[in-house]
Amino acid sequence: MALPEDAESLLLNEGFFLAEDTALGHDISKMERRRFPHYSEYGLEFRSQCVLNQHVCPVITTFFDGQTCVLAHWLRYKAYPGHILCFRKGGPKAGRRRLVIQLLAKGSKVAY
Repeated sequence: MALPEDAESLLLNEGFFLAEDTALGHDISKMERRRFPHYSEYGLEFRSQCVLNQHVCPVITTFFDGQTCVLAHWLRYKAYPGHILCFRKGGPKAGRRRLVIQLLAKGSKVAY
């Protein structure tokens, strides 16, 4: 997966960026067929390849500006049409920052 050349500035200025990758969509579909075994050796390898890789880590480092970063929340959201999902509590006032990396299967649709 190659990130946009200006991914870091897009993230800081726009709040998000999109990096399309059909191979990743295929990998997510394969993960779905296996019923999302996140807490298995396969799941750990999947996270290493898709989230903690050489393309994403520099963006994480820039976003958190050298602060410690912990992968603390890993789950699968299902479609919930007509509703807004919010998982952020406390925010900047609580000294917390979040970076959401959404991995979407082929054919997924997202509205921001």
